[in-house]
Amino acid sequence: MNTRLLRRWTSAGLISVTLTLCAAPSALAAKLYKVVDADGNITFSQFPPAEKTDKHEIESVKVDAGGEVKTPVTTIGNTQYCGDISLPVAQVGSHGSTRFLKNVARQKKNWERSLERLEAQVERDNLRQFKQNSSRYYGNTSYRNQRNLEYQKRKDANLQSLKELRCAMDWAAEQQNGMETLAANNAAEIKRLQQVHNNLQGALQNNCGAEPVYDPSDPALKHQRKEWRKCAGEYLSDMRSVERELSNASRNIQSTR
Repeated sequence: MNTRLLRRWTSAGLISVTLTLCAAPSALAAKLYKVVDADGNITFSQFPPAEKTDKHEIESVKVDAGGEVKTPVTTIGNTQYCGDISLPVAQVGSHGSTRFLKNVARQKKNWERSLERLEAQVERDNLRQFKQNSSRYYGNTSYRNQRNLEYQKRKDANLQSLKELRCAMDWAAEQQNGMETLAANNAAEIKRLQQVHNNLQGALQNNCGAEPVYDPSDPALKHQRKEWRKCAGEYLSDMRSVERELSNASRNIQSTR
């Protein structure tokens, strides 16, 4: 191996690239292969060489571009934002929650596609800059410096967009998780209220018997209905209250679907 050549790569390439890439976090970590041939020539590739000999020295190089940084959610008036991204606003009305959730799901898919495109672009830029700074061809030229400046400007803009998109994605997931929890709670409440209604109905039947048939022309039946209603009045009132709560819970669960 050409020691002088490897030292030149280490000092001029690795340090420069490490400083540049560490200053620009990304969601991805790329993998390169550094191949040193018998003459000490160094090349980089995303794939190992198809034909390897004893004269080749192959080393896996990891280009780590950072972690999952995101912008905070801010609120202006009734609208929330992730940077420049305006987040959906919940609507008022019986079907407002349903429309809101559909809008959130639609926007989340758009944000996912944008996030994938930007992550791929940042990775490509990182790899190009890595190879450029590791190349002996350009040396310490004004062209390399200009290209590095262009890469950095584009990465800065893309990384800011990535932060905003991650913020929006997390916000959307929180909205969907919250609605799923609400739907589960509503379902449990419906089940509980149905059991309460059944218990009241059973107590009514046991304590007051079946409701007498309606026949105003029969004084005996009329008296029996009066006595039955006196016995059943409180049960019937409680059952109507439970039925109203059941209706409300059913509307709530429909709005979260």
